[in-house]
Amino acid sequence: RHEVLTVFNETSVSLSGGLLPELFEQQAVRCPQALALVSGSERLSYEALEHRSNQVARYLVGMGVGPEQVVAIALERSSAMVCALLGILKSGAAYLPLDPAYPRERLHYMLQDSGAQVVLSSREVWSTVGEEAVSCAVLLVDDEFFEQRLAGQSTRALSQSERVRPLRETNLAYIIYTSGSTGLPKGVGVTHASVVNLVQGCQGLFDFGVDDVWTLFHSYAFDFSVWELWGPFSTGGCLVVVSSETRQSLHDYRALLARERVTVLNQTPAAFYQLTAIEREVVEQAPPLSLRYVIFGGEALDLVKLSQWPQTERYADPRFVNMYGITEITVHATHIELERDKLSRLQGSVVGGAVPNTKMYVLDEGLQPVALGGFGE
Repeated sequence: RHEVLTVFNETSVSLSGGLLPELFEQQAVRCPQALALVSGSERLSYEALEHRSNQVARYLVGMGVGPEQVVAIALERSSAMVCALLGILKSGAAYLPLDPAYPRERLHYMLQDSGAQVVLSSREVWSTVGEEAVSCAVLLVDDEFFEQRLAGQSTRALSQSERVRPLRETNLAYIIYTSGSTGLPKGVGVTHASVVNLVQGCQGLFDFGVDDVWTLFHSYAFDFSVWELWGPFSTGGCLVVVSSETRQSLHDYRALLARERVTVLNQTPAAFYQLTAIEREVVEQAPPLSLRYVIFGGEALDLVKLSQWPQTERYADPRFVNMYGITEITVHATHIELERDKLSRLQGSVVGGAVPNTKMYVLDEGLQPVALGGFGE
């Protein structure tokens, strides 16, 4: 009992802490000219993205937006979407991602249920989402008046005294709604401290750095995107936004991975199995990939299918890492690196041990811990 309750959960690590905007600002100071964001033909440095998002933050603060308020984003996958997200966090508010691909009724429910005060959208998306009466202000990022007002804002980062209220680590960073498979979707509020704990705590499990290139492949309304965003933005890496069109074609996606020299790939197992099939077809002819890590999440991992990823002398094999978690505990709860030569000997889907500063228990039907080798949840 002592082993499963205490020894297995000795995961405490000390962290510097802080706020999400501070993590980004630190990188903007450390490597201002480093590439921060790629979206289509657009390429933004840390300094450029810092300046743009600071202007968004100041515009929102001028409207009275601050900590513990909610600002929704309804934008297509683009640099504007990432800039809006950063700007909301810098203002002190929490962001609510509204995926334009979701049904209108679901988006309207999320807007009403969250109590969002402001929506950042575009003409095209907002006309699709629905222009029915909403109880919040709507800012269209491609509106000429908005662009003029934004251009007049200072590019300097906000100080605590300039916000409506001081921003604390315990304040909300975002609200992401669950799938609603057991009724209406439920909003999960996550604090700055929780996300900072995830990215800083997991740095000891990886060696992410300024040379790494990540993709924003998943919907920003799916919490896997939080890891995709703050993995690079907390370590000085580059984030490549995968367009909606490219997401629909894994051949195009594979070409993007090679062209942008992506080193950190985050995928659900189902998507990776399809990518594996393509890689087996083209591995000897297509430009080689630069992957260092493939990190899985979102569903159970089939280790047999994982072992089918081709091995070639043209480039080093990526390291496979399985991480498991749910929205309520901030993206990832467990971690295990899967060694290629041991995949065939492992049974089922292995989730590993708890990530730093996280405790994990396997319990029986009476919510009591099970012994080693026992079955539980």
